[in-house]
Amino acid sequence: MTIPNIPEGMCLSLPPLNDINMRIILSYTTAKFTEDKNDAGCMERVAEIFLLGQMRPLADKLKALTCVTLPLPDTSPEEINLLLDRCEKIYKREAEEYDRCARESSRAEHTLEVIRQPAQSVADSRNRNKSSVRDSEDAAERAAINLSNQAGRVKDMLVLAGLLYDEAKTLSDSVDINRCMPRTCRIPEVFTRRNDFLFIAADNTSNAIRSLRLAVEDIIRKCTPPTDKYEINNGGVIKSQAYRHYYQADNDLLRAIVSADDYAKYIAEFGWFMRENREATRISLQASVNTLMSEEQLNEWKEMNKDNEK
Repeated sequence: MTIPNIPEGMCLSLPPLNDINMRIILSYTTAKFTEDKNDAGCMERVAEIFLLGQMRPLADKLKALTCVTLPLPDTSPEEINLLLDRCEKIYKREAEEYDRCARESSRAEHTLEVIRQPAQSVADSRNRNKSSVRDSEDAAERAAINLSNQAGRVKDMLVLAGLLYDEAKTLSDSVDINRCMPRTCRIPEVFTRRNDFLFIAADNTSNAIRSLRLAVEDIIRKCTPPTDKYEINNGGVIKSQAYRHYYQADNDLLRAIVSADDYAKYIAEFGWFMRENREATRISLQASVNTLMSEEQLNEWKEMNKDNEK
């Protein structure tokens, strides 16, 4: 058989993996934030750092079971400080917008109060028709709604830096932790608003990491030995061992050939047969040795085997 030479710089690629969990894990990549990126890129990276940081306990479990490494936030003090600077700019901009909305609401309320006062003259009474009063009421209502919405937005922007608290804490004195106060423990609802350009990319990243978490949790569940008596009595232990072998970091070829569930099912069904065959082969070989060797030779051979097993 002739083995072809592979040109330098070229590598052979495996077929697509049959396991969706590993496809999700291997396809996820992180992208660091740089100064030339826009505010939407900042929101996306902040969400990614926070959500991946929350997955560290799962990452440790997965690595202990399968040696598979999950993508981590992979941040640096420079990047965290850059993100904090951008979050501060975004907050100041939204606070300025709130001040503008407050002034607009105040003017609209003042106009409505004036137009509701009794007319001072016939000409003034003619100018104040029902339409003008209704228009002023609508304008005041719109201004009040805008002010309320902007107040909520300012509140959301205030907690952005808090999403970086845990990651900044791991970087020791390289980042001023006070800039990340107060600490935020969950992603704000504003990150899921698809009608806001600032958060569309962040929502996409959040969904991708949610899929990543589900994939990791599924692998951990399959690779963990069962504690339920029914599952133990029905091949649960050997299945978990099969899953652990299947999901080992260097088993891409196996994953390209068969799915995790099919492999575990096969091992659970035929693993006992393979074990019995190995045991029968061992007994058969032992019997053959017994007939071919003298008792003295057999004892020597057994001693040698004991030494080798040690």
